[in-house]
Amino acid sequence: MEKYLKLAQSVFTYKTIVLLLAAAFYQNSITQDKNMKYNKLTKEEQQVILEKGTELPFSGKYYQHNEEGTYTCKRCDAPLYQSKDKFDSGCGWPSFDDEIPGAIKRQLDADGIRTEIVCANCGAHLGHVFAGERLTDKNVRHCVNSISLNFTPTEEQEKDVQFQKLILPAVVFGGLNTISSKRKALSLQPWDIWVATPKIHLITMSANPIRAMLNLWR
Repeated sequence: MEKYLKLAQSVFTYKTIVLLLAAAFYQNSITQDKNMKYNKLTKEEQQVILEKGTELPFSGKYYQHNEEGTYTCKRCDAPLYQSKDKFDSGCGWPSFDDEIPGAIKRQLDADGIRTEIVCANCGAHLGHVFAGERLTDKNVRHCVNSISLNFTPTEEQEKDVQFQKLILPAVVFGGLNTISSKRKALSLQPWDIWVATPKIHLITMSANPIRAMLNLWR
């Protein structure tokens, strides 16, 4: 009996330590998210991205831009759109009929009519989305301000793929701050933490870090 009590006590202590570590890690991730540093914006960029303004039609850098690659958020570098989904709608702003999954957040515009689109990662104003215009087979048009975007050519992305293959197997604690300059190329969010478990598996502690820690026992 004493043997089983000692065993139960050791297991309980182990679980307690893991839970405490998970809680501390989770609190740290929240703090990092709150203190996240975004790219510095010009006054003109702030007017659109933060104050939800609109650039003049036919004036944007990416309106008639046809290079292959990925369009990213000007404020946080999160990947938003692929060039293959860009099309010429004739509206005067860059148009896309699809988005990178999970990259765009939709919400009711202040006018109570239109649907505003913002970066799901940092909340930067991008523009508006419209449906039912039948301009493409997908029947959707993301009307985006060029000033809200940056662009990474496919050629540059391919170079970073090699970096991705090297970095993902690594054990990284405390976030991806050490490789933040590569965040947009990796298509990773700042809260994604990669940890090597004792089973030599890689798990992502993003949605629920405590559950991920509990998975170590399986």
